[in-house]
Amino acid sequence: MVCAECREPIDPEGGDDSRYASVKEDYVCWSCWESDSQSASTINLIEDKVVKIYVGDLDIFNEFGNPVDPHKLNIKREWVSSDGWRGHYDTTIEGWDNVLTGWTTANWGGDPIGERKANFNEWADAMLAGEIYSPCPVAIVADPTSNVFSTGIAVLVKKKDIKSFRSWLSDDYYNLDSSLR
Repeated sequence: MVCAECREPIDPEGGDDSRYASVKEDYVCWSCWESDSQSASTINLIEDKVVKIYVGDLDIFNEFGNPVDPHKLNIKREWVSSDGWRGHYDTTIEGWDNVLTGWTTANWGGDPIGERKANFNEWADAMLAGEIYSPCPVAIVADPTSNVFSTGIAVLVKKKDIKSFRSWLSDDYYNLDSSLR
């Protein structure tokens, strides 16, 4: 048996040197799986509780390392190239739309860009901590970019919930949108 990604030999019994990859729907070697998981996008699905899902090119799994069926939520991830070396991932969920999109970075203090991004970061942290509650399910997607200091962000809701979500955010919508620009 060979790795579905690099084509190197792997143990057909699974063993320690391979893992089933749900996107590939085949076995990959540990090295390919580890590389893919280290550059995975993260979906924080907020409903009654927060469910964390990691989305790679080879596999989709939860925070406990258990496989997630990519067809259940119909999650797709693609690389969007801005030139030969730069770009970002874009992760989508079928039936959900972006209500906020852009990028964020850490706030190191004294940096006007980091300070502008802090507004969104604090809101997202409060959502994930259960300090504020949306009237509908929300997915906060963090996608890797070619810039190690930035993370692509998308806040998604089901298409039918867009109007109620934006109404719930009210004036905060424009502040959060500006924060991600």
